[in-house]
Amino acid sequence: MFEAATPLSALLWAMNPGLIAAPSPDCGAIAAAADAVGYARGWTEAEAALQPLRDRLGQAAQALDAASVIDPASLTPLFVTLVRRIAEVVVDGELRQSPEVLERLVASAFAAVDTEGATLRLSPRDAALLGMGTIDLELSDGEIRVDTARHVVAASLATRLAEAVAGLV
Repeated sequence: MFEAATPLSALLWAMNPGLIAAPSPDCGAIAAAADAVGYARGWTEAEAALQPLRDRLGQAAQALDAASVIDPASLTPLFVTLVRRIAEVVVDGELRQSPEVLERLVASAFAAVDTEGATLRLSPRDAALLGMGTIDLELSDGEIRVDTARHVVAASLATRLAEAVAGLV
């Protein structure tokens, strides 16, 4: 009977012993080449996928840089408002401690008119502070009105403060 099948290469060698068999392929080199091709393809795909994210990150960095630049013109109104509020608080505090500022306002109003027959109108708090004048509920603290037969002089610390602050702009 037949014996186990002999590989074809063995038969070929037996028929032609001078024939040298082809060298077996270098599997390590083939694997290394395949790895290199796969790595290059993966790197290219990853770069392509990351580029839109890099672009967005660059845009965000530019926006951050732009946001950190301070435009002095945009700060001026904020500083003016801050100065006005600080001055209002200081003047209000001064009025609560001493009638001196209000007395100067009254004196300058009376200096502008003939004081004979003049009526000084004040807010309730200012009238109590000065101990004189007619209470006028329509007037705010720091606001006065002097009525005479021929003139009405209206003056207020708020108006003077607004004039001073207007010079800041």
